[in-house]
Amino acid sequence: MQEPAKVQETDFTEESDADLLTLISWREEDGEAARAAWREFYDRYFKLLAYICMKRFASQIGDQGVNDLVNDTSLRVFDGGTDTFKTDETDPEKLRHLIGAWLSQIALNIFRARLRGEKRLPLVQVEEFEFPIEESPPLSGERAEQCEQLKEVLEDLKPRERDILLARCANYHRSKGKQQFESHVLERLAKDWRITKDNVRQIYSRTMRKVEEQLSQRPAR
Repeated sequence: MQEPAKVQETDFTEESDADLLTLISWREEDGEAARAAWREFYDRYFKLLAYICMKRFASQIGDQGVNDLVNDTSLRVFDGGTDTFKTDETDPEKLRHLIGAWLSQIALNIFRARLRGEKRLPLVQVEEFEFPIEESPPLSGERAEQCEQLKEVLEDLKPRERDILLARCANYHRSKGKQQFESHVLERLAKDWRITKDNVRQIYSRTMRKVEEQLSQRPAR
């Protein structure tokens, strides 16, 4: 596929992932083909994207928030997101891993933008597509209560506190024990909030103490 020529067929089940992304990028030249390619791409990656978002963000935004994030991430892929994905990888399995990491980063960027109170960039309206959103199994009563309490505490934090706290927790690995900020995460936070790296660490420590104190004072429901 070298030139965005008009594509007549709209069944792209046999196309590679790379070719689907190319077809999606031709949305201005051939909107029908781009939409059909996007639907096929969505079918292939919906479960993976939903799993990524559920694992990383469910405790902060709940099941409905995860569904919204999956939808917005998928729409971002259609509405210009493919322009940011560049690779020469041809191995299907390796390409799938790269695409998964790319989708995860798009979701994370949207999540961070919301934490900072930024308005979402214009997106294709969700009503224009049919999303096979799957219902997640309900949480146990105790787990649901814990998530609800944590969500309330996070909502009480200032956007900067919430962003720093969640960025730090997102890089925690239980198997490795206590983790420090990864350098690129620390640099991103310092740049986004126009503060020093030491300020980022101090804000994180204060915010953790605040969260722990508020959770300890909340009565059991």
